[in-house]
Amino acid sequence: MSEVASAVRLALLPLTIACAIVLASSVVIGIPLTFYLQRRHEESGRAYIMPGAVAGFLISIIILYILGMSDGYWFAIPGVLSGAVTGASWWQHRRRVIGEQSKEEDAAHASPVDNGAIS
Repeated sequence: MSEVASAVRLALLPLTIACAIVLASSVVIGIPLTFYLQRRHEESGRAYIMPGAVAGFLISIIILYILGMSDGYWFAIPGVLSGAVTGASWWQHRRRVIGEQSKEEDAAHASPVDNGAIS
């Protein structure tokens, strides 16, 4: 393998690992959390950001523990930040979905006069 290919592969390795962690976390944490909050009608920015921050912290600590890096626990700080940002992004997406659902429900329940069908 050429030096350039090795360098590209090495440069992409952290991104690949991060994507795998985010995907797994979204499936294990994000989707069940969304179902739970949606069912209870408690979706909000805080309801997504706080669990995201906690999950980011715990995932970082677990990875550091598995790798035996006892002196690297400061790395949980970026984990908290990335989890909070992921929660905020998830909430922004959910707000759009909720807004679209509300518009569709309003249109379905509107009377013919409201739709302009009867003048």
